[in-house]
Amino acid sequence: MARHLPKVARRVRRADRLPSLPMDDSGATGAIRFLVGLGNPGERYERTRHNVGFLVLDRLAGTTNWQRCGLWMESDVTVGGEPIRLVKPLTYMNRSGEALAELFQRANGRPEEMVVVYDDIDLPWGRLRIRAKGGPGGHRGMESLVTELESENFPRLRVGIGGPPSGQPLEEFVLEEVRDSLWTEFESIVEQAAEAVRLLLEEGVGRAMNQVNPGPRDRTEPREARELNGGGCRHDG
Repeated sequence: MARHLPKVARRVRRADRLPSLPMDDSGATGAIRFLVGLGNPGERYERTRHNVGFLVLDRLAGTTNWQRCGLWMESDVTVGGEPIRLVKPLTYMNRSGEALAELFQRANGRPEEMVVVYDDIDLPWGRLRIRAKGGPGGHRGMESLVTELESENFPRLRVGIGGPPSGQPLEEFVLEEVRDSLWTEFESIVEQAAEAVRLLLEEGVGRAMNQVNPGPRDRTEPREARELNGGGCRHDG
C-alpha cells in the first residue's frame, strides 16, 4: 500500500533568483524552480519509452552530477542563465507524487513552480505537446502527482511514444527496451524534447506552445511500428 505523506502546505514565498517565466498569451506569469522527469529507477528501465522524462533530464544535466535526496535524485543546473533543480522521483512511476510531496515540503515548493516531462501513448511517435495545466489524461505517474499535490495547475511537456502494435500489452510496450536503429530515433526525440524544455523556460509557456505544439504534422512512426501496424495513419486526440 502506498505511504501517504502530508500534503504540501499552500504557503506563498518567492525564493531568491527564481527564474521568472515571461508573460504568456493568457497574461499570466510564473516562476519555475523545479523540472521533473517521470520514469522508473534502475538499469532495467533506463532505455524504455516510459523513461523518456528521465532521459530528457539526463540530456539537460549533461555532465552535472546527480545526488540522492530521500525519495528522489536531483541535480542543479542553469538554463537561460537561471538556476533550475532537476528532479527524478525514485518511487517508481505510479507513486511519483509521493516523492514530489516530500520534496515540496522540504523546499517550500508549490506545484505551479514545476514543469513535468513524461511519455504519452496518445501522441504519435515523436510528437511534442506543451500544456499550461490540465488533468493527468490517464497517465498513472501524472495521476499520482495530481492526487498527492492536490493540483493540476502546473506546466507539462508530453512526449509522444505512440501506442503498442496490435496484440501487444500496453505495459510490455512502454517497459520494453528500445534498441538499435529505433534507439537512434529515440535519442533524437529526447534531444528535441530537451530543446522544447529550454524554450519553455526561456520564452514562457504561451510562446513555447505556439512554436512546439504545431509540430511536424507528418512525422511518421518508427519503421518497425509501421510494419507491425500495417502502415496505417495515426491521429492524436
